[in-house]
Amino acid sequence: MRFDWREISGPALTAATAVIAIFVDRNFIFVPNPAPLFICIVAFAASLSGLTSGMISAAIAVAASAVFFFDHRAMPGYHNADLVRLAMLALTAPVLLPAVALVARVRVSRFLSAGLDSMLMAFSTTSSLATLPTMLAAAEGDLKAVRMQEGK
Repeated sequence: MRFDWREISGPALTAATAVIAIFVDRNFIFVPNPAPLFICIVAFAASLSGLTSGMISAAIAVAASAVFFFDHRAMPGYHNADLVRLAMLALTAPVLLPAVALVARVRVSRFLSAGLDSMLMAFSTTSSLATLPTMLAAAEGDLKAVRMQEGK
């Protein structure tokens, strides 16, 4: 089974961001809420490869945020503010996904439609240019016929 890099990039980027945020928060400095960054990554995943990759990224983001907020304060456990942030992420990510995936699909279909239109225009221009001498000869013959009828 082959995987496309676009399908894996969203979940991999979400997991890498979560691991880095948790590691830095636990060992080096205080890291603020990574949920806005997770939302951007989820939108990127949904626009790049569709709804499935976006949903997997959203699930990873919610799970990683739950782990991140569990030991984010001096004492382990969840604070009310952490639960509100987690709930906002859990509600925002799935609501955002269909809209982003739809916009990406419309964008791709418009791009393909514009490409098809330009190729058809180029083909019709090329075929018109190829028949141009024949059309000019026919027009010249018609013009001669009209002049001969006027001269009579």
